[in-house]
Amino acid sequence: LGWRGQGDERGRRTRVPACGTRGESTQGSTSAMARYGGWTMKKLTVAYCEYSGSSRGARDFVERVLPAFRDKYPQYEVAMEILKGKHPYVKGEYTKGKPKVVGIKNLKVGDIEFHMANLRRHTNDKATILKGKVLSKTPSIQGKWTPNTFRHTGLN
Repeated sequence: LGWRGQGDERGRRTRVPACGTRGESTQGSTSAMARYGGWTMKKLTVAYCEYSGSSRGARDFVERVLPAFRDKYPQYEVAMEILKGKHPYVKGEYTKGKPKVVGIKNLKVGDIEFHMANLRRHTNDKATILKGKVLSKTPSIQGKWTPNTFRHTGLN
């Protein structure tokens, strides 16, 4: 949800969904992935082995959950990759930055769904580093700090 429009009849600003028009519930409007007018994740890849025991949960996920995920989120390109003799993983590719890879070796279907949701919500933005000290135009009422500020009063 975001602030949009000039306001209602009383002059108050109203909250409307960031995706779609006011009052409509569009598919994907509840997701935090839409930023700057587009989806941040482009492609989601599930890689697994057809025979490996560590890929059992990934095979179940691909058979049971992945078709529903594709129907629920059509804005993402979903791909499956078959690796022979390798451990399974889920990879999210984003509009900016490097892809994020999460290993899903020996995980159950519910745990893989959790990692898929995290990849879907991930924005791939770097953390902003704030440099420099904070300067205030209004000085402290208590005065400037000195090494003697918190000395025991009985010694003074």
